[in-house]
Amino acid sequence: MINTTALTNINLFTPTAVAIFWAGASVAIDQETRSKFWASGVNDAQAFDVGVAVFTYQGILESTLAAAALGSAVYYRSDLLVPYNEKALGVALVAHILQRGVFIKSLRPRAEQLAKGLKVPPSNSHFAFLALEVVKLGALLTV
Repeated sequence: MINTTALTNINLFTPTAVAIFWAGASVAIDQETRSKFWASGVNDAQAFDVGVAVFTYQGILESTLAAAALGSAVYYRSDLLVPYNEKALGVALVAHILQRGVFIKSLRPRAEQLAKGLKVPPSNSHFAFLALEVVKLGALLTV
């Protein structure tokens, strides 16, 4: 017979659990980012077009997970039996807000122009977005 008491004591909504799931989802989507450019039969314009769609849905997914992590942190704030790193979660949330609220606004039009086959001037926004991604993932893994 299965001990259901042990199963009900497992809580998958702790801030750490949500952060680990968020990090995993983010890494999976990040891996897709480069691979579409390597696919045979897909030109750069098509890859950028797919990228716009992927980043749209990644933003929705990550914003949902950010809200879940914040909700979980609020719920478990006074529970000493569920320790987590509040500062690391805060860093991850700020990095996500900067990525989606600031940098994606300059990157999306560029990607849309590239999807149309147009030339665009160089930009450092992509490097800032990637730097924030590294910071966010590091923070999520230490929550």
